[in-house]
Amino acid sequence: MAMGNRSSAWQNTGENITLLWEVVFIMNVIKVMILDDEVLAIRHLNHLIPWGEHGFEVVAETTYPQQALELFRKYRPQVIFADIRMPGMDGLEFSKSVLQTDIPVHIVLLTSYKEFDYAKEAVKIGVFDYLLKHELNPDELIAVLQRIRRELEDLEQKEILIRRQLFYDLLKGTEPTHEQTRLLKNEGKRHGNQFVFLLMGSNVPIPVIPFMLKEPRTEPFLINEIPFETGFHCLSVLPLEQQQWGVILAVLKPYSYLQAHNETMAMVRFLQQTYKVQRGETASVTISPLFHELTDLHRIYVGCERIVRHSPFFDKESIIEPDIVPEKAAELRAEIRQYVSRAAAQLDLHQAEQVCLMITEAFADIIKRLHLEAALLLCRELAVLLDSFRVKRGIKRLEEQLKEEVEATGNWFTFVQVAQWFQQMFSEAVREAEEILNKRYSWKVRQTMNQIREKYQEALTVESLAEELGISGDRLRHLFKQETGMTVLDYLIQIRMEHAKKMLRDKRLKVYEIAEKVGYKNSQYFSQVFRKMVGVNPLVYAEGKRVADEMEN
Repeated sequence: MAMGNRSSAWQNTGENITLLWEVVFIMNVIKVMILDDEVLAIRHLNHLIPWGEHGFEVVAETTYPQQALELFRKYRPQVIFADIRMPGMDGLEFSKSVLQTDIPVHIVLLTSYKEFDYAKEAVKIGVFDYLLKHELNPDELIAVLQRIRRELEDLEQKEILIRRQLFYDLLKGTEPTHEQTRLLKNEGKRHGNQFVFLLMGSNVPIPVIPFMLKEPRTEPFLINEIPFETGFHCLSVLPLEQQQWGVILAVLKPYSYLQAHNETMAMVRFLQQTYKVQRGETASVTISPLFHELTDLHRIYVGCERIVRHSPFFDKESIIEPDIVPEKAAELRAEIRQYVSRAAAQLDLHQAEQVCLMITEAFADIIKRLHLEAALLLCRELAVLLDSFRVKRGIKRLEEQLKEEVEATGNWFTFVQVAQWFQQMFSEAVREAEEILNKRYSWKVRQTMNQIREKYQEALTVESLAEELGISGDRLRHLFKQETGMTVLDYLIQIRMEHAKKMLRDKRLKVYEIAEKVGYKNSQYFSQVFRKMVGVNPLVYAEGKRVADEMEN
């Protein structure tokens, strides 16, 4: 998919959805660390308020500043309460060390009266606030925490807008500026430089008959909370074109391969289930390999987008592994045309069962190779063949038929379903054609037509055909002309020319070879008959089809 032509709508769709997702992920619980050289002071602060009721969680506590630095890197709390006076490293020195990491954090120093000026100096270097130890009460602590929450939310929403725009630019392949590169490096450092990209694609019908496809759905995709512990932090959820959603996850802690796989699968299944509940439709997902630089997002996205486009080869709600889809597929256009030519020959003879077997064989071959372009080409060619057959046999056109079957696209989500749909449609078309023939023509005329369609390559005569029926040649001429409006010879020529045109379109045989295959020993005479029927000679017809095919491709 070309990324450069995206409109602004590509970025604005679902903006509030993305904000809600990201704020919830980050603001659901705010992590707190407490540092004080007195154990009793830590306990007092810990029990001063019910932290969880106010959206905070004490994730770490220690009496040693050096250990506090290690715990800060491990747990990445958003708030630190630290005593200003401690042996070895005081609160000011500790605050400087933490703030130098460029990891966003709000530090609140705990001080006494005599350290008041010292505390004010700490605020100047970036410490959020200071509290007087002996005067600290629940109301004051809650007020500080509420200020921190509001500031974190405001800051986070601003960062989300900047970050999401930056991620969109990266997905499009835009080269980041020097300042953007710096922001990305800080973002990577903040989250441990390990990322996974998920690309969700709605399971939408395959464009077998484009006019039948419905408008894309516009329902939002909202995530209120994750109902289980996860080792991921969601950096952004990006609504994209083609009913796709990109999810950028930071991996918060090292995993074994099995642990990482299980955590990722749980996250993906949760997203798929939520998507189904909210939008009433399913989505398939592809998961990128682990990557370490956010600047690689364009490369990662292109790879995932190529894979998720192959979702019709799999069941709905599949999780598609990256290494399943081949990097480059072989050219199968000629093979597709051969399959369709075989189907056309069998269809002329009303051999519905053979047509269905050919459809099964063709789709099985393409599905095995996971060749998306070939599968779509096969769908188009079969649709044209089906419509052409219906028109020739006096059956309602495919477009008219499908407009009456509004739920037809419900069977077009996978290529297996499409193959089954085509088999059903061809079988029904042959049955209808047989019913029309039975009503329109007598048994003798129908038998003559069948004989011509089966033996058009042979040197057929009216007498030989009449002999098969047990009547005279003159009687057959009269019956055939009376019921069809054409002579037996005209019908034979028509069938031969239809097969000749198919062979010319295949471009594999020379004109004299085609002449022999459709019952003409003299290629010059064949060319004269072809020109009279079609309006141009065989070589001009073949060249015209070649140019038309090139223009279509």
